[in-house]
Amino acid sequence: MFTRTARNPRLDLLVGAASLWISWAFFIDAWSHENLPYETFFTWAHGLIYGGMVVLVAVLAIMRKEIPAAYRVPLIGVPIFLLGGMLDLGWHSLFGIEEGVDIILSPTHETIGLGLMLVSSAPLFSALRYRSEMRTLRDHLPMIFSLASWLVMVHFATAYATDPAAGIVNAPPDASAFSANYFTATAISYYKLVGGVVILLLQSFIMASFVLFIASRFETRPGALTLLLVLGNTLPALPFTDESPLLVSVFAMSALAGIVGDALIAWMGPFPRAAWRFRIYAAAVPATYIATYMVAIALTGGSWWDWSVRTSLVLFAGVIGLGLSLVMLPSDNVPA
Repeated sequence: MFTRTARNPRLDLLVGAASLWISWAFFIDAWSHENLPYETFFTWAHGLIYGGMVVLVAVLAIMRKEIPAAYRVPLIGVPIFLLGGMLDLGWHSLFGIEEGVDIILSPTHETIGLGLMLVSSAPLFSALRYRSEMRTLRDHLPMIFSLASWLVMVHFATAYATDPAAGIVNAPPDASAFSANYFTATAISYYKLVGGVVILLLQSFIMASFVLFIASRFETRPGALTLLLVLGNTLPALPFTDESPLLVSVFAMSALAGIVGDALIAWMGPFPRAAWRFRIYAAAVPATYIATYMVAIALTGGSWWDWSVRTSLVLFAGVIGLGLSLVMLPSDNVPA
């Protein structure tokens, strides 16, 4: 089944695109659960998920004589995905259709997600083996689709920590000293703020991890990071918009952070030539991502968070990126 072919760019592109299709379908399904009254496993949204895997398997079957050895481990994900799908049908039959956080924590959904993350890693494994052959943005597309699929699935696994709810529309009850519900309102305000802060710190960590990986492993072309962040971040906001500007805000956050990152990668040169440039990049991209969120909130009705919290979180995002860069690149020289 596996050939001695060094790399199959066409197969990488098709598998990467199919993987991204399936990962996006997860969030389209999540949106449908939030907005449509489902009482059955057989829905159009599930059809998108499993239809994407049918396409992926069909591609592998048609090109079975051209599959490189880099696919050996990732292809284990196909039977895991299909097993998870069959178990999911039985799970729904026994326990009904999940709602809310239960959708994320369902063991059958986690099994399906594991299968997808494995098979979607194939183009990334291929790219890591043959980085010298990736000279154009088109050459980078399979790897970008692969990483974007991973980013989407990370967002799915942490979907309960997507929206920090810093907008004024999400403000807690007034904790006036003259209110009969003073202590309750104060507790709600405290936990809503703490929850929002933790969400933004988690999102900063996720962003920093992906942008540091791509910059330290690949000689990317302009637009690669922007494309990765837009593809990997925007659609996961769909189920949580509720007629809010969150979807547009996440697109702006991803696009601006990506543009800043692409510019800094161009400045750093092929792989960062000096650790201090890598540190600047590591801090600037997640900080830009969170700063854009703060600006978007200010422009779309304001925030109930005070300026101390908002500015500190932008700086904290940069510190998270900087700290991760010290782990990923501890010396002044970039490893070959």
